[in-house]
Amino acid sequence: QSQSRSQYQSESQFGSVPDLLSPQSHIIPLAPDTLTRIKPDRINEFIICTPEMTKEFVDWWLKTGYGRSKQNLNWDTSPTKRRADCWKGFQQVANTKDGKPGVMCKRCRTVLAHPATNHTGTSTMQKHLDGPRCRQRVPKQALQGTSSIHQLLSDAEQKLLDLITISHLLFLFIEHQEFHDLISYARLAPTLPNIPSRKVIRERLREFVKES
Repeated sequence: QSQSRSQYQSESQFGSVPDLLSPQSHIIPLAPDTLTRIKPDRINEFIICTPEMTKEFVDWWLKTGYGRSKQNLNWDTSPTKRRADCWKGFQQVANTKDGKPGVMCKRCRTVLAHPATNHTGTSTMQKHLDGPRCRQRVPKQALQGTSSIHQLLSDAEQKLLDLITISHLLFLFIEHQEFHDLISYARLAPTLPNIPSRKVIRERLREFVKES
């Protein structure tokens, strides 16, 4: 009887322990390599919810602890669905470790709490954009407009267009999964990858054919 009583007490104590699988402690699967990652500081890494990869992003996020508890969070990246002008200065992100939602400033890369997870709405986002701290962290070139986020994106699109037209590539090339994987690999690399010469690539192809 004493053994049964001891076992009952042990089970009762175990049942009284709070749920350890909270959103913060939930172990989540690794996000696909096709999703864009960014490290605004040396500690935290976030995944960006880009317009072209929203579905893949949401599929991953719903498996996280925060995704399970906040399934109704709206990740729509369409500008027409966001009424406040301050959304133009932010990108929606989620922490890779626990899926915690946030919004990252495009100018200084500061990550704030997602307005859907607090009671302040977008007022915090607007205050950040209007505040002096954000401008102090932005390089002078960016403040002058020569290296703004929009200009960089425009230049990147122009370079991609030049690549397609000069090389006579199909526009379908942009949507190829291997191309997306290559971009993701370059972003994740600790240092800027070296572009091999055509001779090196040709030799790699010969080795691959021999091995296969």
